[in-house]
Amino acid sequence: MVYVSDERGSPGLYILPATGGTPEKLNTESSYTTEPDWSPDGKKIAYSITSGGGQIGVYDIESKKARIVSRGSGLESPSWTKNSRHLVCSQNGTLVLLDSMTGEAIKIPNNLSKNTEPNTTR
Repeated sequence: MVYVSDERGSPGLYILPATGGTPEKLNTESSYTTEPDWSPDGKKIAYSITSGGGQIGVYDIESKKARIVSRGSGLESPSWTKNSRHLVCSQNGTLVLLDSMTGEAIKIPNNLSKNTEPNTTR
């Protein structure tokens, strides 16, 4: 299980083993991380970075390394697609498809005025 806690000051990501035990704080190298989403393949966790204008980070479970995958700002609410490569995110009220490998973001056209907090169906 991954969750957000501010027990050490600003919000950070923690993993709690399914069997219980001590939570592990993830080293995301960002000071304010929220909205974690575990990839369908179980290998990565995407999250919002609210410090610095709003970006998306990805934490690799195996290597225990984090990286910022977005090129722009104003991004939030990442939700993985089935392929565990792309994320649907909100960017200033518009939905975008973000490639977690290249950082390329493509706007998803629709007729709604404001789009926030996307959630993909697995």
